[in-house]
Amino acid sequence: MKNHLDMLQTESYITPAWPPVFLMTSNEDFIRDCSLAFAGYLKARHVLYEFHDYGTKEAPQKHCFHCDVRNPVGELCNLDELSFFRKYLD
Repeated sequence: MKNHLDMLQTESYITPAWPPVFLMTSNEDFIRDCSLAFAGYLKARHVLYEFHDYGTKEAPQKHCFHCDVRNPVGELCNLDELSFFRKYLD
């Protein structure tokens, strides 16, 4: 039986059988580097995923840009995510 510390090692649970992942970040996301690293991790584990990167120098996007319902870039991100999930639900 696994102890609680073993259960925190979530990487051991990510296998090719893991469900497809929609992974997104933005150019001013404070965890951007983690998202990029996670994309590489998923690729190495042969997990299906889509990686989306939002924001430009002219229109930078912070960590929670997609939660702002008035942000057109956030709206695009949310529509991209819906499209991703619809591929696997239809």
